[in-house]
Amino acid sequence: MRTRTQRDTNLAQTLKEQLAGWSHRSGIQVETWALPAEEVPDRVAEAVLACVAEALAGIEERASAAMVSVAVTTGTNGLLFTVSDDGMGSDAKNAGMRAALVATSGTISINGTPDGCTVRGAIPRERWQ
Repeated sequence: MRTRTQRDTNLAQTLKEQLAGWSHRSGIQVETWALPAEEVPDRVAEAVLACVAEALAGIEERASAAMVSVAVTTGTNGLLFTVSDDGMGSDAKNAGMRAALVATSGTISINGTPDGCTVRGAIPRERWQ
């Protein structure tokens, strides 16, 4: 059971603002496939936002992408997020993203190819409490 001191974040709205600001600043187009319909606990939102920010920073650093696609969904098993780009791939390390997910027992994977990079993460619902 959640306590009164735990807060929920409207992750969809926060992501929209983060992505719009990043796209404007970087000049790289962003499309959203899905954003969560429900609010999530602050620590879950903070972990997702940190991972997305790090993924975007890597994309911007490589400066080879024209398009970034983002999807964040929630369901009975938890939260899933994906950040994909059409750039030159990545040799990015995921230590920072893993660190952001430690408190939520989340997982992260990065798959870089010559045609782009995809970051996928998951946070199990039982760790939302």
